[in-house]
Parts: sequence; structure tokens; C-alpha cells
Amino acid sequence: MPISYQRRREIWLEMAKEFPSPLDKKLSLRNIRKVAKLSSNQQKTLAQAVGAGLTRIPTALRYLETNPDATPQDLFRASSRSASPTGKSKTSKATKTENKKETESSIMNDGTPSQTPTLSQPNPEALEKLLSLLKTCYPEMNSYSARALAESEALSDILAILDVYEQVFDSPHFNTDFVVVLFHNLLAQTQKQLDQRIGDNPAYQQALRQAGIVTSNK
Repeated sequence: MPISYQRRREIWLEMAKEFPSPLDKKLSLRNIRKVAKLSSNQQKTLAQAVGAGLTRIPTALRYLETNPDATPQDLFRASSRSASPTGKSKTSKATKTENKKETESSIMNDGTPSQTPTLSQPNPEALEKLLSLLKTCYPEMNSYSARALAESEALSDILAILDVYEQVFDSPHFNTDFVVVLFHNLLAQTQKQLDQRIGDNPAYQQALRQAGIVTSNK
């Protein structure tokens, strides 16, 4: 008697429980069998990359098939090339479709925004400040994961802000009083917008408390 889809799904989910974290919760059903065929070292490599922000799992799996000794950083670079406008392996439309399917069919949707590596070379000083922020907020995160996350697309906007801050404070124009006044007012408005967003989202409030950050929102 043929096995029903529901039974196959249960088997796949049981199989996923044996994968290293966070693969046990981050894989789509269609990728569980592919990951099961990987060696334990390859599964650990993929788990490290996913834990550091990699979401283009199908691309990473294809890369591992032809590069079994790849490192987590190799998987990030492979995903970056896949996401590049000049990449030949996928069209932009195909890449977006794949990402949408990956999100819709995931075992557990945790609301995490799409995170893909950035191709640009970050400002070293801004990158070090971002790494310091990650260490302060998440002291248990290992240095490799912190660096991979800091260089990923997920934090590219934060890294860009830190880069701009460096430029602002180093600019001779910042010695002008009206520039300081405008910049201060901009930061105050930004803080107000951020507080409002945090106040509307209990998950943000909990995350801030877990990171030891005290805000005006209860």
C-alpha cells in the first residue's frame, strides 16, 4: 500500500530532528531529504552558515554537491554570486520565486527577514563597531558567526549607518553648530520612531530585554 503524503511528511519531519541546529527548524520539506544525504561535516557546515544568516539554502545545497569540502564562508559567497545582478545561474525573477517558495514551505516560520550576504567590501572601522555591538548584545555568539552575520545582507543597512556615522563625526562640517543641531534633531526623531515601533511589537520588547537593553517601552 502506497505511503500517504501525510505519513511521508511525518517521516521527513522526524528526519529533520536529527539535523544540527538550526537546520532542524529552518529547512523546507523539499530540502530535508537533500540535507539527509549530506555527510555530518557538511550538515554542520550548512548549519553554521544558516545560523549566521544564510537563507539561500537550495543554492548552498547545490554548491555542496560539487564542493563537498566547502566552508560556511564559501556557501555565503556562492549565495552572493547567485543573488548578483550579473549572475548567470538564475534570473532575478527565478531567484525571487525560489526564495518565496522556501519561505512558504518552511517547517517553522519565525518571522525572520530574508538574509543574504552582501557583495561590497565593508568599511573596516564600521565593521569592527558592528562586531562590538553584536558581542555586547549577544555575548554567547562565537566570533565566526558574529563576523559572518556582520558581513551578511541582513545587517548591511546597519553597517551602512555606522559607516555614515563615521563620515559625519569625521567631517569638518560637524564642527558647525547648525549641523550638530540638525543631526541631533534627526537622531531624536529616529529614536521616537523606533520607540513607537518597539511599543507596537511585544517580540521586539522581549528581544531587547533578553539583550539587556532597557527602553522606555514597558
